[in-house]
Amino acid sequence: MNVIFTYSPWFILFGLLCASLYTGFLYFKNKKNGELKKPQLIGLSIVRFITVFLITLLLLEPLFQHLVKKVEKPTIVLLQDTSESIIARSDSSFLKNDYPTAIESLTLELSNKYDVETYSFDDKITPLSFSFDGKQTDISQAIESIEQKYYNRNLGAIILASDGIYNKGASPFYASKKLKNVPVYTISLGDTSSVKDVYIDQVINNRLAYKGNKFPVQVSIKSAGFEGKNTTVSISKNGTKLASSSITLPSKNTGVNIPFELEATQVGLQRYTVTVASLAGEYTLTNNTKDFYIDVLESKQKILFLHHAPHPDISAVKSAIETNENYEIEVITPDKLKSNVKGYNLVIIHDLPSRKYPLNDLMIQLKNQQIPSFYLIGTQTDLNKINQLKLGIEIPPSNSFSDAQSVVNNGFSLFKYSENLEKGIGKFPPLKVPFSQKYKVSNATEIFLFQKIGLTKTNYPLVAFNKQASTKNGFVLGEGLFRWKLSDYLENENNLLFNEIIQQSVQYLVARENKSFFKVFNEKSFDEGSPVLMEAEVYNKSYELDNNSEVSIKITNEEGKEFPYNFSKTSNRYQLNAGILPTGTYTFEATTNANGQKLSQKGEFSIKELTVEKNNTVANHKILSDISEYTGGKSYTSKQINQLANDIMNREDLAAVIYSQKEVEDLINLKWLFFLLLGLLSIEWFFRKRLGLY
Repeated sequence: MNVIFTYSPWFILFGLLCASLYTGFLYFKNKKNGELKKPQLIGLSIVRFITVFLITLLLLEPLFQHLVKKVEKPTIVLLQDTSESIIARSDSSFLKNDYPTAIESLTLELSNKYDVETYSFDDKITPLSFSFDGKQTDISQAIESIEQKYYNRNLGAIILASDGIYNKGASPFYASKKLKNVPVYTISLGDTSSVKDVYIDQVINNRLAYKGNKFPVQVSIKSAGFEGKNTTVSISKNGTKLASSSITLPSKNTGVNIPFELEATQVGLQRYTVTVASLAGEYTLTNNTKDFYIDVLESKQKILFLHHAPHPDISAVKSAIETNENYEIEVITPDKLKSNVKGYNLVIIHDLPSRKYPLNDLMIQLKNQQIPSFYLIGTQTDLNKINQLKLGIEIPPSNSFSDAQSVVNNGFSLFKYSENLEKGIGKFPPLKVPFSQKYKVSNATEIFLFQKIGLTKTNYPLVAFNKQASTKNGFVLGEGLFRWKLSDYLENENNLLFNEIIQQSVQYLVARENKSFFKVFNEKSFDEGSPVLMEAEVYNKSYELDNNSEVSIKITNEEGKEFPYNFSKTSNRYQLNAGILPTGTYTFEATTNANGQKLSQKGEFSIKELTVEKNNTVANHKILSDISEYTGGKSYTSKQINQLANDIMNREDLAAVIYSQKEVEDLINLKWLFFLLLGLLSIEWFFRKRLGLY
């Protein structure tokens, strides 16, 4: 036990001095105390001295440090699988009535000796329930979550009640290997016997398509018990069959892939239905149909890529742009350019204008037609010509080039970028930039990446953007982008960071500004069981965010039923959680009153059905027994739950842990000290009153 002082212990002497002076003046310098007998005087002065000294001592904020012994009983965690596959082929009456009672009895019995925590899981962990309505199963994530939550705690054992079917995440057996000396006891649910069934395993399709274009769809069909039988797979829309194909079903546990090609004829979110014809004797028909959605757009964004001469930067930038199927890119030299660039959404200009290609007419067209431009400056670029265009960045002409790495400008606001990009871009090799210390940047220009020359971070632009009138311009003031792509792959085994730089830049430049005072943001597609989330923004006449008005929305399903909601306000925007809606296609209209007028915004979205729980209903008890055997637990059926409790309670290695822990507490919080001071003051008051000193 130790006492620690917040202030210097030398102040204790000051407290002793204060207590002595106060007591001396009160009892030895006061003539009223002259009639007291010596023992009375000494006794009262001692009480007053102790009281005053203790109060001054508390002003030093002393802390009381002591050892506390704690006993932590083992924790038993119950994980109950509540996915749909559990009840697909089990006795639903047993699972809804007898089974929950058996689990409750198990937890009550174990609670006499252990701390018991109970959870449910499907693709996420929740408090214990027996709903059995989960659309996906991730056993691995459930085990890992418990391992992390009870890390460095006395986790005695895990009870895993499941059918062993998982359709999300890694194998739970590998997750169980991360457990350190924690036995897993499994309760095997479901039915392991095979059933005869034909089902749609997967539909692979593009998220976007363009009106008038054809798009591919691949359907994967699996079956059990119908090997060699013939059936038909078809795709329909609004009840009209668009395509069909006859197939011969493969052997068990293998699938057959059927390719289709459909034409996008209508703009907007389109729902298509895949159907595999049923066969006599199928266990269930619920997995014989599956919907998928395609967002059909009017046309692709057209990008013209003009270049002075072949260069590896061209291929690197082009490949990054083409990862987005919304863009159609044409790469040519200026001599092959048509007379007019009208119709392009963006012109990328690499190593131009140059002495060979001054591009005088093109520059006039870009300005007059307000077409965004993206300048990639290189060694052949005529900097005098660039400066004459007055694009917001002036680059002093130079015959020499320097190497400059990149540093993200944290104040950049034109588009968002990932944390990985901010951390990883500093590792990219340098670009060759025009050597100068006199870059001029207009106030309308925002710098995304600064130049870092050697170890010096400068305020010179490396990647920047601006807007003049209604025309956007982008700049990369260096050559060697292909090295960034190679470095990204060497470091991360992918090109995600490089692609992000190019994609975000292009997306900002081609995006048409929506000057509406009211905007609604929503995803085009949600998974079944996920909440529908939206955001909205309202602007005042100065185009500043303003959330003083109310925003309401009506969501309408395919049958015309309306669901009204109100957005909630955040700091300066609006948010909506419409909850979980049934599968299907929905339209919405959001409205608000702002700037003296009624504003509205329309849109649509879909909620996709998740059918993976219906596709495989054959329980996998082997993986459960493997987990139990590996971790030192045991596997049981749902009828052996009583035996499970006995086996756990008979384990001698599941013992309480006793440990000592230092705790620090403010001395002023000790209740006995308060009562001591109160007692001393009361005693002094009583005797002073009795002796007539008041």
